[in-house]
Amino acid sequence: MKKILAMVVALFWLEAPAQDKVKITGEGVEVESGKDRVKITTEGVEAVESGGTRVKITAPQVEASTQENAAGEQSDTAADLPEVPPQGLKKIPPIVCQSNKDQEYTRVLIVGKKDGVLVQGNCDIILRDSHIDVEGYGVNVQGNGNVKLIRTFVRGKKGAVMIMGNGDVSASSSTLVGPIKQMGNGEFTDQGNNTIRKR
Repeated sequence: MKKILAMVVALFWLEAPAQDKVKITGEGVEVESGKDRVKITTEGVEAVESGGTRVKITAPQVEASTQENAAGEQSDTAADLPEVPPQGLKKIPPIVCQSNKDQEYTRVLIVGKKDGVLVQGNCDIILRDSHIDVEGYGVNVQGNGNVKLIRTFVRGKKGAVMIMGNGDVSASSSTLVGPIKQMGNGEFTDQGNNTIRKR
């Protein structure tokens, strides 16, 4: 490895343009060209581009990160990755409430192009240990009923929650992905231990 490093140092020294900065240290060689930097040591190669992308190659693995990820922020690409539902959930059609009958669901899976839960009546709905991933609203309350989410994942492309009526939506120990919108007299209540992301 040290022989290869010596050859690379010589190559950078001979081939680097005059405007580039070449720095030889006890660890290896560093070349700086504008905002781009390359550092080569006996442990591997690390390159940083002007856009903030960082690539680090070490034997026997390759690590890559962006400037935002290095700061601990989640990139849009990572946020768009699908959340994998737990195994053993029972797939059911979207829930539509147009009556006064209360409903409870445990370990159900709701996916599709419509709203996951649509409340147009006065019923109360409880979902436990369930998974909703839809293109509409995850939970859409237009009536006077209430929806309670317990240990449930909810993602809606239009929004996680929409409240247009007088009912309430509450969540505990759940994950909600998408905006929470309130246009009626009802409200959303965060009962704790929730993860809420805008997207």
